[in-house]
Amino acid sequence: MKYKNVIVTGAAGFIGSHLTERLLKEGCYVTALDDLSEGSWDNVPSHPRLKKNTKSILDNIDNIIKGTEVIF
Repeated sequence: MKYKNVIVTGAAGFIGSHLTERLLKEGCYVTALDDLSEGSWDNVPSHPRLKKNTKSILDNIDNIIKGTEVIF
């Protein structure tokens, strides 16, 4: 993976949680973003390169996206 700092929106859902796992295996630093309206943090593994944020993409997330190379 050529990106090191990524955000996964909807990270607590089915697709987002699997994408998060894959990115962590690839060596990325992942910021998981989810409002938990449908998903659960139980779906997302704990990992030292993972930060979980319970926010919506409709919230002000300027401070979260600083330094991010790609958003999924």
